[in-house]
This record gives sequence, C-alpha cells and structure tokens, in this order.
Amino acid sequence: MIDLTPNCLRHYKMNDDSYTSPTVVDSTGNSNGTATQNTHFMSADGKVNKAFYFNGVTDVVDGNSAILNLPTGDHTISVWANLSSKAGTYCVICAGDGVQSWIMSYRGPGLYRWRIAWDDDVAPLTCQSNSDATTGVWTHLLAKRDGSEYSFWVDNVKQNDTETVGNDFQVEENLFIGRVGWIAVQYFVGLIDNVMIFDKALSADEIAFLWNDGEGTEELHSVARPLINNSLASSHLAIGGLV
Repeated sequence: MIDLTPNCLRHYKMNDDSYTSPTVVDSTGNSNGTATQNTHFMSADGKVNKAFYFNGVTDVVDGNSAILNLPTGDHTISVWANLSSKAGTYCVICAGDGVQSWIMSYRGPGLYRWRIAWDDDVAPLTCQSNSDATTGVWTHLLAKRDGSEYSFWVDNVKQNDTETVGNDFQVEENLFIGRVGWIAVQYFVGLIDNVMIFDKALSADEIAFLWNDGEGTEELHSVARPLINNSLASSHLAIGGLV
C-alpha cells in the first residue's frame, strides 16, 4: 500500500471557488494560502477537478508560511502545470530571497527547470527537462532530493539532468505559487493544479502513483496496485472506498 499522508507538508488541490474569499485551502491543515483575488475569478477546469488560471500579470498564491526543512534533507515537490504561452520565463512554485532559494519554472524559449541557489558566489544547481514544453497540455512536474542527488521528473520520466547537493540551508521566506516570491516578476501564464510537497524522496512507484497513468490524482493513499509498464493499474481501491 502507498500512503504519503504522513509525509505531505502541503497539499493545495486548487479546487477553491469562492466569490467572497481568497483562501486557498491546504488540505494538510498546515498553511492555507491566499490568492490575489477571490478564488472564483481564478478557478478553471483542472487536471483533477478544479485548477487556478494565472493571468501572467497579477495572479499569485502566497502560501503564508515557510517550509523550514526545505531544501535541507530529502524532499519532493509535485505540481501539474499547463502553459498558455512560451514567450517568457514563468515561475510555477518557489520560496526564498533570491540568494538562498528554490524555484520550479518554465524558462523560455522552451524548457521546464528546477533550480536551487544558496550563495551569490556559487553557481546554482539546475536540472532541466529533456525536451521543450508544449502549450495547452497538462504536464506533471516533480523535483526531488534523494540523499546527495537532485533529480527532475516530467510526466513520470526522470530527466537526464541531475545535480549533486551543495550546501544545506533553510529557506525562511513564504512559499509562492505562480510568481517569484522575492520580487514581483515571472508571473505564470496558464493553469496550475494539485500542488504537493513532501518531506521525503518519493520512490519511482510513489511518483507513478501521483502520475496515475497521466490522469493525476488528489489521493495520498491507496491499496497497492501492480505496475504495468512503469504505470499503476488504472482501477484501484482507495482507503475508504472505490475511486
């Protein structure tokens, strides 16, 4: 059985759709986020249920707290993204002050990337996607630290770029979704859904569980299913009933 619940630090399903509140619920209960406008005006059809559309100009979600154990220690960050434009550089999710920081982004003219910086005098660690991003297509982006290795996964495939961990440090600034947190730039253009952060390096089976044959999932636990061609069988029983 796969059960990621004890290791999930943040889970923004992005299903919020309120005319009167900008609250973005963290289903772990650790830290609700705040959108720049009431969530109905960002709500759109998502990869799984609803998502948020980010307009590339003003839309952002402030996670309202730091995740102090990142990027120190093993961890995984999982997001679904759907670009509307490839013209610029757009932040998917990040935290930091620009000197000590981590960021998952799209960098024009073509690649998704994961980047860690810890010192102005040291080149950041950067892992990039193997191939160009495509607009209008949902893409599963996942970055993880496993011991001394950083890796970047796109649609359940580990990308060729890997990096060896440099210095450990703690980011004390808030988590941001859809824009760089330390300066108001790189606003995302498109849809973001189902943001998850874990305090462990997910295994290949656990990554495949989140990928769910390309359908995605908001579930964190399930009765184990057999792997077929490195994907989980589509029919399964989740704890609490059939899904």
